[in-house]
Amino acid sequence: MYYPALSIMASKAVYNNAAYNDAIVDGHWEMQSLGLKDYWNDFLLKAYTQALLFRDKSDGHDTFVVCFRGTQPFNARDWCSDIDLFWYEFPNIGKIHSGFLKALGMPKAGGWPKVVVPDLTRIAPLAYYDIRDKLKDLMTENPQAKFIVTGHSLGGALAILFPAILIYHEETLLLQRMEGVVPFDINGHWFTHFGTCVYYNSKYEAKIVEEVPYKNYFSIWAFFTMLKNAIYEIIRSFTIAKTYGADHKEGWVLFFVRVIGLLIPGIPNHFPQDYVNSTRLGSPDEVLSLPLYKKKTIQEEEVRFLVHCAGDTTQKMHESGEAAEDEDEILQNQERRYPRRERKAPEYLKDFVI
Repeated sequence: MYYPALSIMASKAVYNNAAYNDAIVDGHWEMQSLGLKDYWNDFLLKAYTQALLFRDKSDGHDTFVVCFRGTQPFNARDWCSDIDLFWYEFPNIGKIHSGFLKALGMPKAGGWPKVVVPDLTRIAPLAYYDIRDKLKDLMTENPQAKFIVTGHSLGGALAILFPAILIYHEETLLLQRMEGVVPFDINGHWFTHFGTCVYYNSKYEAKIVEEVPYKNYFSIWAFFTMLKNAIYEIIRSFTIAKTYGADHKEGWVLFFVRVIGLLIPGIPNHFPQDYVNSTRLGSPDEVLSLPLYKKKTIQEEEVRFLVHCAGDTTQKMHESGEAAEDEDEILQNQERRYPRRERKAPEYLKDFVI
């Protein structure tokens, strides 16, 4: 649970200014802050995307953390990214939310080139390219180091998209050294879960699920369940300090937000506080250590590997004018060409369970 706990604390801290983050990372966490930086958005013509980079080094590990800031409630440009609901489709990746891509640093010229063309009108770098290049330098200078990517809300969306573009650009070094992606509170309508989805209920009890309950927010059944949770969480606001200690006491602002949850169920759960409590009070170790789930994940990756190879074979046959094999025959041929003892899943996906 170390990385999730570190990630949510960083995701909460990044909402503050650069001086605060330097003080908290260097002074309180005793780690090395590499700065909170503003990044340019080619479409909104403003440097408003922010990401914090810091280093957590000890005798046991050397980890760099990239943390994207989420939506600030009174930042109109953040909301412009959130509600920009158009899609861009990338080959072999799928359809991706337009606003998030722009916030991550997609050039206005179109597409997502591996090398961006310099533009003197930008007063700040583009997030993806600057962070990618910085990480490549850090990974080269520190051969034993790894990195994780995290963020909450909008920041969680950018954390998911960052490695997706690394895969699109075939950035092998970074993908091999990526320890994991730890996003918090991503709208299920915009992303399909991958890897391990850990779900916490209102009692901070964890379990692994294929999909979060009631993915359809507008379901009448979801409304009543969330309303019941909202009532419970208001009661919990008064009892949590007594149950778990004074440092878990909730202020009046958060209590007011929980009251709003009676009218708009689900709103209070978006705030970072419940994620902090989940990492501190939850006990998912018995869930996360399930060997069968890890084996299932690796086997599914092997199947995807074979299907990908089969797809490549079919495409080459069509291009060359050869007769295409049926799917079963293709998979059998790929099994012969890539026997299990020689088949290697990408290192950056093999142990990708958080």
